[in-house]
Amino acid sequence: MGAGPASIGLIVGAFSLIAVFLSIPFGGLVDRFGIKRPLLLGVICNIANAVILLHANTVSKLIVAQFTAGIAFLPHVVASQAFVSRLPDASRREKGFGWLSFGAAVGLSAGPILGGILVDRFDYQVAFWVVLVLSSGGLILLGLKNTRDTGPTKSSYSPLQDARQVGAMAMEPKVMMILFFTFAILFAASLRSSFLPLLLRAEGLSEFSVGLLISVFAIMATFIRLVFGRLLDIFGRRKILAYSMLAIIMAVGLIPAMTSVAGFTILISI
Repeated sequence: MGAGPASIGLIVGAFSLIAVFLSIPFGGLVDRFGIKRPLLLGVICNIANAVILLHANTVSKLIVAQFTAGIAFLPHVVASQAFVSRLPDASRREKGFGWLSFGAAVGLSAGPILGGILVDRFDYQVAFWVVLVLSSGGLILLGLKNTRDTGPTKSSYSPLQDARQVGAMAMEPKVMMILFFTFAILFAASLRSSFLPLLLRAEGLSEFSVGLLISVFAIMATFIRLVFGRLLDIFGRRKILAYSMLAIIMAVGLIPAMTSVAGFTILISI
């Protein structure tokens, strides 16, 4: 569509921007109404996002689609995590969060590959039709039993009270340090994920190859979960953190100078 880097950054950032304003209210709504309704809201917004994408012929429509996708993603994350956290058995909770991570990792791995294949062999419209079909599959939630009784819920909801509690937590020095560090890591990661596909396309790679390389990242992010506990026992938290930061700086810093597919694969894997 001829969008410049600033417009592309706005399109990509619009997905997460909505979470800045709605994360806390969505958490309160899950407490108030249970799990099923927020999940259905996410499904409906996912379907709306797919419909907008099918008619997106301008940058502004893509931004609207991203906002809608962000709204869809937020209640899914909050409600599904709340559901698992309310399981009474500690071992079931751990397995539940493991399955959530596994499901997300499978989607992050398979999605770019499928998208690359569809765009490479057909076009973007076909890919967006598949998005619509997959999003509509979420309507199976209508047949599920209402999950409001899966844990304690509030009889009323006060966004002001929740905001005060969150504000008090954020002022604690340790929490503030964690928030700042998390911000820095995600800021760097979003820069990479936003513009890496553009760089790869500029190097002459096909949509399929780009999708495959993005999936390599998700696959390696899944694999490291399997050995992370062992690495933590060997090195400890401080060394793991230092080695991770060094790896990120090295890999991301070298990506712009790389020209071969093999080189991109190694750096993206790191």
